[in-house]
Amino acid sequence: MTRASGCNKMVAEVYVMADVFDRIADWLQKLAFFDADLGGLVEQLSQRLIDGGVPVSRVSLGRLMMHPVIGLLDATWDASNHRIEWTVLPRSSVTTDLFDKALISPTRVVQFEC
Repeated sequence: MTRASGCNKMVAEVYVMADVFDRIADWLQKLAFFDADLGGLVEQLSQRLIDGGVPVSRVSLGRLMMHPVIGLLDATWDASNHRIEWTVLPRSSVTTDLFDKALISPTRVVQFEC
């Protein structure tokens, strides 16, 4: 089976990206032992992705909360202004409809194929 030269280049880039993602995964695992600031984590993650050659313009990290009032917390970093925007949804807003919409999100699955 032969592949186009453009595909071979993309496969090589995937291996380079794998190393970047392995280093980020190691960093996140070490960070898990500490009570890190979520905003700082998103900022540092974004910078590590950019430094590794991943072209990101926005990074969002959200989490369902085990809290009686807060249902979801999201921190979104934007490369255009290097700021974190926070979104807090009350528990009453976290419904199955919210999850159904997430399942059809265009960013839900990022897939690489040649």
